[in-house]
Amino acid sequence: MATDKLDMATVLASTVHDVKNSLGLISNQIEEVINQLDQTDPDASNKLRRLHMESNRINSGLSHMLGVYRIDNKLLHPSLEEVLVLDVLEDAAARYASTMQSQNIKVTVELEDEDLTWYMDPSLVDHVLTNILTNAIRYTKDWIGLSAWVEDDMLCIAIDDNGNGYPDALLNCLAPDASLQVKTSSTGLGIYFASRIAGLHRDDKSQKQGKIALINKADGGARFALWLP
Repeated sequence: MATDKLDMATVLASTVHDVKNSLGLISNQIEEVINQLDQTDPDASNKLRRLHMESNRINSGLSHMLGVYRIDNKLLHPSLEEVLVLDVLEDAAARYASTMQSQNIKVTVELEDEDLTWYMDPSLVDHVLTNILTNAIRYTKDWIGLSAWVEDDMLCIAIDDNGNGYPDALLNCLAPDASLQVKTSSTGLGIYFASRIAGLHRDDKSQKQGKIALINKADGGARFALWLP
């Protein structure tokens, strides 16, 4: 017998997808207005940039929810390709270049080898990096650094800032006993999604898989590290 009962998880995923698309349109419109106001009304332009960032944060949160749903239902699979790591870092930094410039935040991109390439899903990795950058912009004092290097046959991509560091609760947000409030916060959900995306990157030969780390540096500030096999 046919049933009219709806799978609420599927309904929520569909709704989130629709809302996310609407927010994307709103974000694009705000960006167009910002570009128009840059020369005529810089103060209004900067205020709109903050609204633009908040809109993007909401959109990112919805994307994380949808992404976790897809991973849990085995609907999201990484599409690995060899990419220039420098391009990945520069593309992520460029996404918020005007916002960081308006807030007097200095950005640096450093690699020991600018010709370094790696196999990854560039779209998924970009999603992780831009989300972490959004949080770094909110909490840094005046500097954000993107860097990458190879260690123990794994690529590490790091985003550093010179803010006050991660709160203790967030440092432990991936632990089983972490509070539900931290896990489901915008930042906590973003960290969880980043961890799941990292885990989708696997090397069957070495039996290694991707991971993330949150670190408060001894000299101050925070570091987000993404490790890919």
